[in-house]
Amino acid sequence: MSHNIYTTSEKAWTAMLESITQARSSIYLESYIFLHDTFPTHNFVEVLAQKAREGLRVVMVIDGWGSYYFGDEESKLLKDAGVELLFFTYWFRRIHRKVLVIDDNISFLGGVNIANSYVHWLDLHIKISGKAIVQQLLRSFAVSYRLSGGKNEDILKYETVESLRDRAETWILEHRPKLGGNGLQKYYEERLNKAEKSIVIVSPYFLPGRWFIRALRAAMVRGVRVEVLLPKKTSPAILTIPNILYAAMFFKEGVHFYFNPVMNHGKALLIDDKEGLIGSQNIDAQSFDFNAEVGVSFTRKDMVSELREIIETWKQGGEEFTHDSFKKRWYHKPLEFIARALQPVM
Repeated sequence: MSHNIYTTSEKAWTAMLESITQARSSIYLESYIFLHDTFPTHNFVEVLAQKAREGLRVVMVIDGWGSYYFGDEESKLLKDAGVELLFFTYWFRRIHRKVLVIDDNISFLGGVNIANSYVHWLDLHIKISGKAIVQQLLRSFAVSYRLSGGKNEDILKYETVESLRDRAETWILEHRPKLGGNGLQKYYEERLNKAEKSIVIVSPYFLPGRWFIRALRAAMVRGVRVEVLLPKKTSPAILTIPNILYAAMFFKEGVHFYFNPVMNHGKALLIDDKEGLIGSQNIDAQSFDFNAEVGVSFTRKDMVSELREIIETWKQGGEEFTHDSFKKRWYHKPLEFIARALQPVM
């Protein structure tokens, strides 16, 4: 199994389009945000349409809310070319996943959406090739396809592929609260509770639930060092204040926060420098309680080491939160109360 990790949206897009261009039989793409404004450098719509015209099976599942501004003209272009385009539309449920599978042998997943406003963002996206791991991701894609109204039995058959979790150094972590599966919370709870030396969390938004807070506090009681990497200014901007308020709260309890000046949309977990997770999940109620998410967990030393190096680079390029980083004002107390009250739905 081979892999590559990309640290910006632009780098990930370039690699994805290169693989799409080289596809020979099938392309399955699933995305929370997919907009037709990344051309001329990254013209996903035209490249996907061209591959469909060449006779490849091209299937797209995109979230109806996240991709609300995906136009009718682009939809018609894709469908006329032979692309099967499906929209996931459920109240209060989102497909927050970002998945690309090519020729049943190459896959991409992580945090990268497709829209021009994200081109310069820091992010984490991983390319993995190899039959075992890609089969797991195909199984996961088939579920999204069915939930979005897909009927093609050649795709639905992937749902019967056996999950290889706990049998290898790398596996797919699937999370679908709508179907009663809360794999993401279980995974985080188990890893946070078993950590012995260090916990590193990367997320654009830090709005932890009570169970998450309890696990972090228990880890610090055991002497575990907890680090959290966040962007200094979020997109949307409204979430900047909650990030800072939570950082101020937990800084007092011993959590180390690092704020990057560039918008960092990456999502990762690193435990004891022995196990890593890269995926689509944020540290908020939307990801844990409502949205469909997917990630790749790994204990392979080379992958863990690479993630560690990326995190260290981001830490060095950021600013560590200190006593002087935040001056509490009178209005922060009510804002803190509001943030806590709204956390279960944010």
